[in-house]
Amino acid sequence: MISVKRTYRKNQSSITVEIIVDSPGIQSMIMVLSNPVYASADGGKLTKIKKQKAIIKYRESGKNGEINIVVAKKYLVNIEGRNVSENDLVDYASAIDYHKLKKF
Repeated sequence: MISVKRTYRKNQSSITVEIIVDSPGIQSMIMVLSNPVYASADGGKLTKIKKQKAIIKYRESGKNGEINIVVAKKYLVNIEGRNVSENDLVDYASAIDYHKLKKF
């Protein structure tokens, strides 16, 4: 497994973007993304971000959550945020160039 991670902070808020390659967890995430029942069983919401299937898990009470996206059945993109809005998480997920990532 290979990963890169970057954390962005502003005041009390933080968002961490991580891209993981060759992880055994990718296959299980593909299964979850292919079935909305699995995605919602753990409090997630299946959606699309820049044409990529994504699972958003956000807790309004704690202002924290995460987004998971599988790209080209090879990369797992995970965005986690604390003291942020759901829109902030989606904005960070939308800033990634998935088309370029698929080319690697």
